[in-house]
Formats: sequence, C-alpha cells, structure tokens
Amino acid sequence: MYTTSLTRNQFEKLKKYDPGKGIINVESELFIMGSKRSGKERKLLKKFFIDEGEYLGMKLLNINTLVYYKHILEQVKELVLPETLAVVGGEIIGDTMPLIENATNLKVILDNKQITLKEKIEYLKQIGSILIEIDEMKDFPYEFRLGDLHEANFIVDKENRLRVVDIDSSYISNNEPFHSKYLFLNPLLPDFPHKYKVNDNDDVIPSRNSDIYCYIMIILNTIAGCNMFKLSTNQFYSYMNYLESIGVNKDLLFVIEKIYHNGENENPLPYLDYLIENEPYQAHHKVYKAKTGLDLTK
Repeated sequence: MYTTSLTRNQFEKLKKYDPGKGIINVESELFIMGSKRSGKERKLLKKFFIDEGEYLGMKLLNINTLVYYKHILEQVKELVLPETLAVVGGEIIGDTMPLIENATNLKVILDNKQITLKEKIEYLKQIGSILIEIDEMKDFPYEFRLGDLHEANFIVDKENRLRVVDIDSSYISNNEPFHSKYLFLNPLLPDFPHKYKVNDNDDVIPSRNSDIYCYIMIILNTIAGCNMFKLSTNQFYSYMNYLESIGVNKDLLFVIEKIYHNGENENPLPYLDYLIENEPYQAHHKVYKAKTGLDLTK
C-alpha cells in the first residue's frame, strides 16, 4: 500500500480545505497539500476523526481495495479515488486524493436560491448517469455502491462536471457499511427488509436499491426545498398526491413511489426532463403548506 508520510511539523503547516458554506464533515478534516506555484497537481489530505480500532481497520480495507483496483474503478471517471494512506509522525491518520481545483460542492449549488431549478436538475441528471456507469462497470470483483449518497458528497468541477467524493466511505461487499445519512435516519426502510437488507447491527447494507433511494431523496429535497427522508408514510403519500395534482409527470411519480414498494427501484434519470420542461415551483414545501395546511418540515 502506498503512503504519503509527513512529519508532525509539516502536517501542522498544511492549510485547511473549505468545502463550502454550510458543509459539515462529521467524519474527517480536509487539508491541502502542495502549492499552486509549484505547478504540480495538488492533493487533499483527509484526516479521520477516528484513527484507531475497528473503524480504522474498515477504512484501511476499503482504501486498500480502492487503490488496488483503481484501474478498474476508473471506468467510472467521475470518482475521486484515494491514492495513498496519509502517515503523520509514523501513524496512519487518513488518506490522500487529488484536489479538484476550483470545484463547488453540489449542496452549495442546490441551496442557492439564485440558481434555477432547471440548472439544478441538470446536475441531478448527472448523478443518475453515474449510477448507470457503476451498474455497467466490469471486472470489479466485489459489489460496489456509493452507500453514503447525498448532496455534499458531490462536487462540480470547472468544466461543470459532477465528481463523487468521500469514496473511502463507499460500500464494497468485502467490508461493513459506513454511516449513510439517508439510509440510517429513515424510519420507513426497516419496513422493507427484503428490499433494504440490514446487518447484525440493523444498519442498511448498501445496494443498487439503496443508492437509487438516496438519489430520489436528493431529487425530492431539491424540488421541495427541505429534507424529505424523515417523512412518515402519510406525509410521503400526501405529498405524492399533491405533486400529481400540480401536474408532475405520473411516470416519474410512479418511479419515486417504488422506493416504498417491495419491487426493485428504478433509476429516475429518464424522467427528469419532465421537471425541466415544466419547472414545478409549486412543489416547494412552503407552497405546499400554504395550499394544503400540511408541513413537511415537522
């Protein structure tokens, strides 16, 4: 396994990386390695908050697998893959990866009220394409899923292309799943044990179904303007009925509703153009509340 070694003095001189307004990383801190003046590609050093015990062992297994099979994983060109272990003062503290210069976190874009819904949906369509690329990846010996799929784990580069970060927390089927924002906090997923399987700790094991579920949550968060992954069954279906009443495409709604049915989830990418053709501003939770008296934020 390749390593990048720093002295403690060298590490303390690194500049912290700012992921963007409102982005809180609960797992790690990011630091910039290298100088723009050098003309060399700069790197990000990711320092784990937990750097010992079972957690670190699981991280090392993931990183080792990702680095070993990098030539295969690069079929999905949007993945920002780890390159080396980060060692400071002789101790493993995290990993390193390429720094995507001048990138903007997707969550910052989706939270920006000055950016049109049409522009936001165009970015979300790229997530659907990435999931298809993962499905079609060949020769990787394990099941690979993004797992912790949410807005802040994507960045937009200077070519306006979406890139996937936090890949060391992805799910590889030779390891245990890491924390996933939308999988671990949804009270409805345990009602579908054949679709969203759990391990002995009752954590949802990432799968194609769960990645699509998370993708749909991002879409719903974007059009509603609030977090949608904690809704009760009644709240969810009331909102679905409302979306139908304001003219949102029925095929898209059918695909969304599949996340709480026993059948396989379907990638909604082919249907997102319907949102671009007829931007559903009335889908926003404030308009929904004004029209129905129902509050999606409680």
